[in-house]
Amino acid sequence: MPDLYLLKLSGGEIVRCANIDDAKVKAISDVGVIFEPLLEITPQGGGPMLTMKFDKASQDWIPES
Repeated sequence: MPDLYLLKLSGGEIVRCANIDDAKVKAISDVGVIFEPLLEITPQGGGPMLTMKFDKASQDWIPES
């Protein structure tokens, strides 16, 4: 089973993405609002989930602290 990419958009919608690039394309289309899209990545085989937020300025993902 590949990594699981779940993108949380501004309207509360959760979208499953094929990979981080797919999530980036969808997040860019959602940046017109105040809310920053979040990406949750669950690694293949389990393990700790990684949460990243979308930075509007760089239009890239940054780890959420």
